[in-house]
Amino acid sequence: EIKKANERETAFQKRLSGRDPNKAVKQRESFITKDVIERFEYKVLRRETVQGHQTVVVSFDPKPGKEGSSIQDRLFSRLAGTLWVDEATGDVARLQVQLTSGFSVGLLGVLGSIKECRMNLESKPMTDGTWLPEKTTMAISARMFLSSVRFQMEETSSNFTLEAGSEPAQP
Repeated sequence: EIKKANERETAFQKRLSGRDPNKAVKQRESFITKDVIERFEYKVLRRETVQGHQTVVVSFDPKPGKEGSSIQDRLFSRLAGTLWVDEATGDVARLQVQLTSGFSVGLLGVLGSIKECRMNLESKPMTDGTWLPEKTTMAISARMFLSSVRFQMEETSSNFTLEAGSEPAQP
């Protein structure tokens, strides 16, 4: 049952992102690709200190007229948020993303709809200057066929250590 659930999850992630998640991990592909970056308009809001580091706060909104037919295109055309980017390293110190409006999946929404989606990411600076995700939260409210679904997730990471034999990142 767990294997089947994992296969369904992988298939869903592939449909959503347009690529095989297992292959992306093996090839160390980033979720943030040039295509993803080009989907949004950016506006620098201010400078702010996050965990002792100077960051640039940037808002992003979807570019008008970029809605396509795939689930990924429709999702990205409705995402907006705010980034806190470390001035020295360019790493993401914080991220807040939300769905600006819901959308239906399948012909006339028969398969379901996503009503609300929010994600927050808080990173922690390491001694070598890189930022690693410390806390991620996500909340999704959706309908699948005739059932309402609410999903909330919180993931925390701590006690990061540099693996023996690995080189620290250069800022």
